[in-house]
Amino acid sequence: MRTMTATGLKFQVGMGWFRRGRNPDTSYVEHLGGCAGFWTVMRLHPEQQAGVVIMGNSTSYDHDVVARSAIEKLVGS
Repeated sequence: MRTMTATGLKFQVGMGWFRRGRNPDTSYVEHLGGCAGFWTVMRLHPEQQAGVVIMGNSTSYDHDVVARSAIEKLVGS
């Protein structure tokens, strides 16, 4: 994963991407959002060279479970 560099206050977000995790093998970046009745997630795992985009017309599902399951199927974990 590329090293994030910035000046000023320390945040775990840059250009709308949120960095998750500290372990290089399992860390990822993501951007998510939605509005009434819709939810979208884009998650990239640079070390595994994999990524997923999930778009749903419901907010009643756990996007983290769906994204994690999709990545596991892609990389064979």
